[in-house]
Parts: sequence; C-alpha cells; structure tokens
Amino acid sequence: MTKKNESEAAQAKQEALLAYDALLQQKSLLLATLTAEGTPDISYAPFVADDQSFYVFVSELASHTQQMLTKPNVSILLVQDEQDTRQIYARQRVSFNCEVCAQDLTTPSSQQVLDALEARHGQVVGLLRGLADFKLMRLVPKQGRLVTGFGRAYEVNLEGGLALTIEQLSLVEAAAKPK
Repeated sequence: MTKKNESEAAQAKQEALLAYDALLQQKSLLLATLTAEGTPDISYAPFVADDQSFYVFVSELASHTQQMLTKPNVSILLVQDEQDTRQIYARQRVSFNCEVCAQDLTTPSSQQVLDALEARHGQVVGLLRGLADFKLMRLVPKQGRLVTGFGRAYEVNLEGGLALTIEQLSLVEAAAKPK
C-alpha cells in the first residue's frame, strides 16, 4: 500500500470512529429476535451502554422480551436518522450480534444501570421501575459491523469493548462478482 493509500485508509477509519460515536448517541436501538417457531421479529427499545454491553429495560408483556428470554441471541442495529443522511442507500449504521442476559434488578449494578437509563431517558423510567413486568436485559455484543457509506464496511473487533480504536476496525473487502 502506498503512503497516500495508507493515509486515506487511516483518514477513512478516523471518520468511521466519528460515525460510530455519533451512532452510540442514538437513544434507541432496533432489536431483531426470533419467535419460538424461528420467525424473525423486529422491534426497538431505548438503551444505555457501558464499556462492554447495551442494556434495555423492557416489559415482559412485549413479544421481544419473551423471545429474548427463550432465545437469548439477538441482533441490534443503530442507524443514522434518514433526515441526516445524504444518501438513503448508504446510511451510517452499526449492527451487533449479541448474547442476552436477564439481570437481577436487586443488585447494585442493575440499580446503577437503571439510574443511567433514567438520566438518559427521563422520569418515565422511574415509573417503569415500579412495574413488576419490566425486566433489565444486558445485550453483550459478540461481533459487529460498522458501515459508513458505499464500500466502507468494517468488521468490529470487540476485544477492547465498545469504546473503539482504529485498530479494532478491519475494512471488509468486496466479494468478487461471478462472471
């Protein structure tokens, strides 16, 4: 790789990190689960994140919560708002395949997460905390992909957690087209 190409690749990764940080500022994520029959289902949930995981506080009455409890693997998506994108086909987005872990609401760490949810999403969380059907779910990312535009898809190495560095991004090479 030439010096110019190396510089361009480094600049593209730096821009990818900025896009990633902006995506983590979203207040909700899209949540893909599977029904008992294996049918894909999609929903959304407000979230908070720490260095290693995403957390959602969801009602047991919601189908996605039941699905997470019975099939504890989900995919999540954070996607750039349509009004903020220059090209609808190239919206910035990051997706993660996650393992789901229901949290014990009585632990101090769960209370800290709920406090963070309330600080981020407002007093409604305080109201929801008093409802017996609400469950705190930890979504632990196992693999991820960040897309920042056409030809700019990166595999995300999560060994260092959710706070990414340039070293954690690997450009996905386009597959050769069949002749």
